[in-house]
Amino acid sequence: TGLATSRDESAVKAMAEVWEAGGDRPLLRSTAVLAMVRADDDRWTPLVASFVDTELKKAAAGESGTSPLEHFSEAIEFLRQRQHSDTLLRVRQQVALVKAPAFQDVLIEYLNRTNRTEDRELLRTVVSDRMKAGQISSPVRFAAMQIRDSSWTEPLLDEYRKVSETRSMDRVSLHAALLCASPEQLDALLKNRSSLPANARGELLTYLYSIEHPQWRTLAVEMVSTANNEASVAIQLLGQDASEESLQILRQRLTDFVQSLEGTPDASVEGQHHLQMLLAQLAAFVHPECR
Repeated sequence: TGLATSRDESAVKAMAEVWEAGGDRPLLRSTAVLAMVRADDDRWTPLVASFVDTELKKAAAGESGTSPLEHFSEAIEFLRQRQHSDTLLRVRQQVALVKAPAFQDVLIEYLNRTNRTEDRELLRTVVSDRMKAGQISSPVRFAAMQIRDSSWTEPLLDEYRKVSETRSMDRVSLHAALLCASPEQLDALLKNRSSLPANARGELLTYLYSIEHPQWRTLAVEMVSTANNEASVAIQLLGQDASEESLQILRQRLTDFVQSLEGTPDASVEGQHHLQMLLAQLAAFVHPECR
């Protein structure tokens, strides 16, 4: 670390000696690279590029890495920030050949960040292979959301169903699936909405609203008729839309809900919260009907 941050000319020579000594000591070399990367100094770009190139070749050949993956990840990000063209070329050549999912994830994330059309087309093939293998990770989901392909909708939905069994609030795969879905697939999801969990219906409604799907209010009417968190999403979106049709739905729901409370000794906490949300949304508008 001292050598990597030193501005003394002798530091470069000393670091070169450390580099050579790391030829048969991978951990020493990767530790030196990490120090260079964190020093954020352009002097070390050639050595960092050499390290990344070596690791890429090993991974593409199916060899298990001898350096910590986080070291490689930081090294390749160092080069991406400097728009190192040789590294970009090497990644393009090797990404599809790498079989280790964790290592390939680093390369997928790297290509995701280049924002180049040709890289997205390359990633389409890589992501398709990962979907078929059931190896869906965060970088794969992010790439899917950027590129979008209807053939990925079902694998992403399957992954969401598996993940939601253990982590109910993890809806990234569901959102990626919705972004990838074709109009026909969205219609099928809407038709079978009763089979979706409540948090999934909220995500579906939000997405349908964002693309101005003609049936989004149909789902909103169903959801607003309940007094739970699912209804909260519908109430907020209807108020945000603020069209005459949406306000009419909110007014009707408020009228029906108040009538359902008549004669009851008291209301549940959920019911009170539901009533307050309806009143708050309608109170924001100056329409005489809302007043």
